[in-house]
Amino acid sequence: MINKETGEIRFTSTLNASPEMNFSDAMALTDDLQKSVDDMKNGWKWIRLKAVESDIAQYHIGLAFNEGDLQCLDFTVDPKDSDLSDYGYENWSAEKEQNRLKKFEQWLTNEIGQKRSFDWGEIQALYDPKASFSSIVVNYNKTQKTTGTNNI
Repeated sequence: MINKETGEIRFTSTLNASPEMNFSDAMALTDDLQKSVDDMKNGWKWIRLKAVESDIAQYHIGLAFNEGDLQCLDFTVDPKDSDLSDYGYENWSAEKEQNRLKKFEQWLTNEIGQKRSFDWGEIQALYDPKASFSSIVVNYNKTQKTTGTNNI
């Protein structure tokens, strides 16, 4: 799913993200998906994709673009048959969120091993205390150009 050489992430057979992605391509490629777009009015725009399903998993994905270029993304990954209502605010607990963070850390280790920094950027499981939410976060280095497919 994660190409350690290029930073490309394949969520489904038709849904990839890479350091080369731009906002207009991402909008066109996600046209048939449930999404929201947030324009921060400062050069940053977010595309948030909800309940993207692959054969084995379900993802919630946020793509952050600065001046049209993909700078970072965050996502959650859960088994396809998961009941995600357990992660809503009405059922939230610090213990559940810490367990989710550990699950994401283990998922990353299974996918790419222990290394988290690469020429193209870095990837890690993080807990955001302001949002009270855990996710996997990818930050792309925009000074290092990589090769990869131009699709999301």
